[in-house]
Amino acid sequence: MTEVDAAVEHRLDNGGFVKLGACWSQREAEFLYAFAGTPAAADNTIGRLAWLGRRFDEESLALDAFASLPFSVAGGGNLIVGMDYQKVSARTDTARGAIAGRFDLANWDVSGVSRPEVNYSQSQTDDVTRRGLYSQLRLTPLEGLNLIGGARLSWYESSASDGLSGAALSAQKIDAKLTPYLGLTYDLNDSLTVYASHTAMFQPQTALGADGRPIAPREGRQTEFGLKGALDGLTLTAALFDLRDKNRARQLPGETAFTASEAVRVRGLELEASGQVAPDWQLAAGYVWTQTEYLNGPASGAAFSTYTPKHLFKLWAEYDPDTGALAPWSFGLGVTAMSSFSSSVRGVTVNAPGYATFDASLGYAIDERTDLRLNVSNLFDREYYTRVGSTSVFNFYGEPRNATLKLVRRF
Repeated sequence: MTEVDAAVEHRLDNGGFVKLGACWSQREAEFLYAFAGTPAAADNTIGRLAWLGRRFDEESLALDAFASLPFSVAGGGNLIVGMDYQKVSARTDTARGAIAGRFDLANWDVSGVSRPEVNYSQSQTDDVTRRGLYSQLRLTPLEGLNLIGGARLSWYESSASDGLSGAALSAQKIDAKLTPYLGLTYDLNDSLTVYASHTAMFQPQTALGADGRPIAPREGRQTEFGLKGALDGLTLTAALFDLRDKNRARQLPGETAFTASEAVRVRGLELEASGQVAPDWQLAAGYVWTQTEYLNGPASGAAFSTYTPKHLFKLWAEYDPDTGALAPWSFGLGVTAMSSFSSSVRGVTVNAPGYATFDASLGYAIDERTDLRLNVSNLFDREYYTRVGSTSVFNFYGEPRNATLKLVRRF
């Protein structure tokens, strides 16, 4: 990757500034890798490897100009107005193939597999141009109250063609799409602040439908309410979020074409607390509840992101006495737990049960500037999946029990 950046900034007498930035980049990449080409048989072997080779070349130019203008009217605030431009040209060459053989997943050995001959039989060139106008306004009409609002007006053009024949594959043009956002924060006191935000989303897509045209842009919005602050030595965060999204690209079963998915919703709750809960005791805890569902269509009410666990909990407690016979020592214990999750590909579902893993630490202060610490992860050597995919790929075990001994000397 080669990148060249340049920026010019002019400061104004009132504390504002005008800035112009430019970035040119050129990226090249080439890779070749193989993966399981069949599900595992009863004896834990697969019957072939599938391989993918790809060559990628991209050139990009991005320009951005904006002014930041503070003002003192109506309690004071700041106004940002700007425009940006991006032009991206890319070419992607692709090759695929398979390698026959018997491969044991428990005793993996591919030392005898020769590098396949790669002939790029597929190629696509893409040209994308984005232009936009944007603004942001910050106001402080009352003490402790901050209002934030803004919007972006976007223009988008893209075209794709066959890199081998030059034949046109698709084209897309979107004019003057408006995406606003709003937010506020309010200080309840010197320690606690509540906030709210609402943001519209818009993302053109390059995936092609069965008719050979790009599918509709992804659109949606995200709303969040929360509380942040400190209370009795603890740092606290609480948030409720609701995200709605439609036209997410989804590949049609058994085809290379995509379709725009039905409207979906992700909503949930996040809670975090950390700090000193008692003399010599430190605590860090967090909990996330997430629910995903289709809002319409034949799957209405069903979870759309089955690989997202509904419950995730983390807790870490550490005892680090300042006085007494145990003063040089520190002791830590933590747990990470999550509910079950799954993945469905072409009508086949792979399930991962919920699990909990424990971590521990033991520290010793040799002197004021030297510490020795032993950390043990997955203390009880729990076997679990961190991710599941299909019957042949993307099923990953979590790390088995492991330990790290660290000596730290401060100078």
